[in-house]
Amino acid sequence: MTRLTVQRAIGVPPSIDQSVTMGLDSETWIRRGLIDAAVLSSVGYCDQRIDIDRAVEAAKDSKILIYSSCDTRTHRSSPYNGFEGSPATIPRAAALNGYRQGAVGFHLFNYDYRSHRPNPVPKGETLSSETPVNTWGGHFTSTDLKAIAELASEEALSRLDRCYYGSTRELNHHGDYPPQVPYKLSTIGRGAGPANAIQIRVDDNIAGGLAEGRIKKPNCVCA
Repeated sequence: MTRLTVQRAIGVPPSIDQSVTMGLDSETWIRRGLIDAAVLSSVGYCDQRIDIDRAVEAAKDSKILIYSSCDTRTHRSSPYNGFEGSPATIPRAAALNGYRQGAVGFHLFNYDYRSHRPNPVPKGETLSSETPVNTWGGHFTSTDLKAIAELASEEALSRLDRCYYGSTRELNHHGDYPPQVPYKLSTIGRGAGPANAIQIRVDDNIAGGLAEGRIKKPNCVCA
């Protein structure tokens, strides 16, 4: 295991261009080596559109450490593996994309809050630990701790279910990429079509995954 000592780490928005409009020239900070590490993440929910590859390119001479990150909370949805909110599949997708683009690690934002971890808690789940500071965080289960461990391994992530999605207007924050999904989706004949297609980045070898048998449903994308 390699031990890293980071002295000057900063968190910056996921879109480098949007950051500049806020007066945050994170790309220049990285290129000039003014910091030791940069963590790219939205301040809310899990925005999977993150400029990791661009940040890594800017750090090629300065050797700044680049981390991808996300807030793990999601809206409640149809149950996935029994979870209606904040399933582990969403940060897995963000983490794998980050590793494939050159990130050295993945940072979890707000994972100490119970509402930002897979919920509802499975019945009979054994409590592994409890947050000592406040009750807002609640307890950690073995499922929560296992999800953290998985995010540290690119190999493990490549073989686990992952959920990729497009950002919506109601989740958009300063520094995020402009939202792709409006409040109401267009229907056929009323603006739908290629011009309104949602772009979702999946950094994986789809053909190789199909050949290996680790990808079962190449056309299945979570919304």
